[in-house]
Amino acid sequence: MRLVRYGVVASVCFVALLAVGLKVGDPPGVQMKTFADSFLSSLDDEQKTKAVMPYDSDKRVDWHFIPKKTRKGLALRDMNSAQRTSALRLLRAALSEVGYDKASKIMLLEGVLRELEGPERNWERDPQK
Repeated sequence: MRLVRYGVVASVCFVALLAVGLKVGDPPGVQMKTFADSFLSSLDDEQKTKAVMPYDSDKRVDWHFIPKKTRKGLALRDMNSAQRTSALRLLRAALSEVGYDKASKIMLLEGVLRELEGPERNWERDPQK
């Protein structure tokens, strides 16, 4: 019985150390730059024009979480699968696990809201926008 307890404790410690080891890596800023460079290199010139904005642009700070008819940037629906994966990897690097989970769920709920609001809705609901 004692051997079983020892095995369980050793297994738990091993898993905990493995989990901590998986979290160790480049600092978040370095990861974000790496993923941003990777994302941008996957885009063609037309997509890059939509995805990149000058830092001193007034539009850079004019954003809202509410649905809008027109949005700045490159929509997820206008990306291929590899580009979407790269964009979401960048988003994940920029947010905490809780923040990324929340953002992902909000995107998924756009489809639910579209159904609940029906065809007479005031806003376009598109999780890929």
